[in-house]
Amino acid sequence: MPRSLVLLLLMISILGFSLQGSAQPATSEGCDILNGVDLPARNPTGGILGISRAYFAGDTILATVSPPTANGTPTSVELRVDGNVVDSDSFPGSVTYVFPSDGNFDVDMDLDDGQATWTLTCGQPPQSVPTMPIYGLVLTILGLLLVASRRLQVSTKHK
Repeated sequence: MPRSLVLLLLMISILGFSLQGSAQPATSEGCDILNGVDLPARNPTGGILGISRAYFAGDTILATVSPPTANGTPTSVELRVDGNVVDSDSFPGSVTYVFPSDGNFDVDMDLDDGQATWTLTCGQPPQSVPTMPIYGLVLTILGLLLVASRRLQVSTKHK
């Protein structure tokens, strides 16, 4: 078998095995903190106070607020980034935000009255990586072997 064919088959095999699986990027400092908040986290206004933390482009915050409540009955929830309201909803409800770029951002979530139960998630959406199942790899190699054997037959006939 020609050396170039062996090298080609070896590269395809390595590529096929390296494509298996899916990638999950590391989480940002900001998401690590939000995901680690001891819930129910409550400040005197019923929200979750933030300080400037690093977030990655594509990081997505989802905050859901629901009963039970205390010290009043909220009617709305707001999510603010750098002091600007980026999403709001009636209570009970959910607010979400996707960071458009890497950077440091101040994230705050507040209720208009009382305190409630918060559920927070933050992170990158799962990213799929092209995969090649083992049977696809086997079929690819068999196809290449058939082509190579056909070329070998043709080249030996011309000699």
